[in-house]
Amino acid sequence: MDIKKMQFVELDKKMQFLASTYFTSLFKSERVPTLHDSDQEEVVAPLKVFINRMQSTFLMLNKEEQKIINNDYFFEDYPYWWESIYSKKDYFQIKRQALIHFLRTFYEE
Repeated sequence: MDIKKMQFVELDKKMQFLASTYFTSLFKSERVPTLHDSDQEEVVAPLKVFINRMQSTFLMLNKEEQKIINNDYFFEDYPYWWESIYSKKDYFQIKRQALIHFLRTFYEE
């Protein structure tokens, strides 16, 4: 899969899916401790791998990319947060680059 050649909409959908899966994994990993120890580790281990991979990928982004990924996919409370910071053209260029960097790093690890 050549991420750099993907359309913006495809990049956005992939990132939305990863963000949704990340939050679901966090929620499930917090709920599992009620299981017996052997069952708990079997369920929690893959969740922790995914969570850690998402977090380490995020930390590999530069600060501007982190701001965009964070505000657009993880803390979506403030739509159009970027309007006072970027022009529309700059925002979408930086966002595209942030998506490519995140997805490429995540899938290549």
